[in-house]
Amino acid sequence: MEQTASKEHLGIPKAEFIEDVAGYMEKHGGDAESVLKFLDAQLCRYNAMNSNLNARRSYLRNQCPELNKTLEMIKLLREKKVYQDDQELKTKFLLTDHVYADATLDSFDSVGLWLGANVMLEYPLDEALDIVNENLSHVVKSEKILSDDLLFLRDQITTTEVSMARVYNYNVEKKRKANASNAAVKSA
Repeated sequence: MEQTASKEHLGIPKAEFIEDVAGYMEKHGGDAESVLKFLDAQLCRYNAMNSNLNARRSYLRNQCPELNKTLEMIKLLREKKVYQDDQELKTKFLLTDHVYADATLDSFDSVGLWLGANVMLEYPLDEALDIVNENLSHVVKSEKILSDDLLFLRDQITTTEVSMARVYNYNVEKKRKANASNAAVKSA
């Protein structure tokens, strides 16, 4: 079952909660510093994954409004094509931020879609509508998966931090007991 959970969460390893700190320390050599270094390295990996996944989710979230605007424009062009056969359509289009140009569309049977990497292809309106709908559903699905993975990752970060605190507290208590027994031996 643990393998399935790992695959479901983009290969994010499940953090081990240290229930029995003394047993865990014995199993790993009894050295709190090496255990804390291992847990700290694991926490750093989790934090790096967290940053990466947040950046990917932010990118996907920024794509949704653009895809929705594109979808609305294609629907508008389809509607205009049906009701204004053989008429020109006057519009403005964005050249750069806050700079628009006037345009007259003689025919709008097709639309150009940016595919990325400076590639634009022309598609018939119906096909373009299908492509944009498909891309939008993929973005929404991917964003949902990333959000679930981020929740799982936050749980792993919390588990690792709690484990680090437990190991640290165990080590402090062990040193305190050792100092108390050394003080008792010296006073006796």
